[in-house]
Amino acid sequence: MPFLPLVLAAAALSPPGINPATIDFPGTALREDQSAAALVAISMDQHGRVISCETRAVEGDPATANQLCAVAAKRRQIPARWTDGTPADGQIVTLLKLTVPNTREGNRIADLRQAPDLEWTVNRLPNEAWNAQITVALAVDSTGRVTDCGAGRGETLAKLISAVCADTSRFGTFPVQTIAGKPIPYVTQRIVRLVRAN
Repeated sequence: MPFLPLVLAAAALSPPGINPATIDFPGTALREDQSAAALVAISMDQHGRVISCETRAVEGDPATANQLCAVAAKRRQIPARWTDGTPADGQIVTLLKLTVPNTREGNRIADLRQAPDLEWTVNRLPNEAWNAQITVALAVDSTGRVTDCGAGRGETLAKLISAVCADTSRFGTFPVQTIAGKPIPYVTQRIVRLVRAN
């Protein structure tokens, strides 16, 4: 199936997401004023059930940060969707944070932002900006090839999305398998930082 960068059709492509209302603060961390963040890679099924979660990096209290995968896995999250709106298996890399408000460490953790997955140098950007950050949603087939690309959750910069989606080879997608070893298609996202060349 050829890749067709149709902005209107791709608008419905939706990567999985974390429902912030479902994240419960571990009781011990709350009692001890411990804030933490973890960069996690989460795989979800078509119903938003967490299938796997891997902690890739932590900030703040390590014990609390290492509990974030278990906390996220307790409840259903926001499932991915194909361009036609049907549910899809999905993968997301995201920064989960648990903060105790009005504490030094809590404020530091609250200010953390997820780094972009990719940084591309471009000749120009709208409004003569020096940089821009966008989120793209990717449909990936069972061989790891991108088959569709569009705006990520909440993204509005359509011209930049179209330009980035024109070169899907740079996204570094890979095949995903079920626990039984069967290759499956999935929906994911990438955060791309665009930097204007000097």
